[in-house]
Amino acid sequence: DTQINLSWSAATDNVGVSITTCKVAGQVVDCAGWDTTAMADGIVTVEVTAVDAAGNSTTATQSVIIALCVCP
Repeated sequence: DTQINLSWSAATDNVGVSITTCKVAGQVVDCAGWDTTAMADGIVTVEVTAVDAAGNSTTATQSVIIALCVCP
């Protein structure tokens, strides 16, 4: 198995950050990790956004591009 570990600085805001949302190829996934076996080979983008208690969300300021390959 291959594993990629991502980390980011905690978001702060005057209302308080309530959740962090992670998206891989536009699909919301568990920020602790996601199963790539259901994904097709290719290039995917990973984005992280924070949502505060008032429902306001950040825009992803950076994204990570990962190449997936289930190679024999």
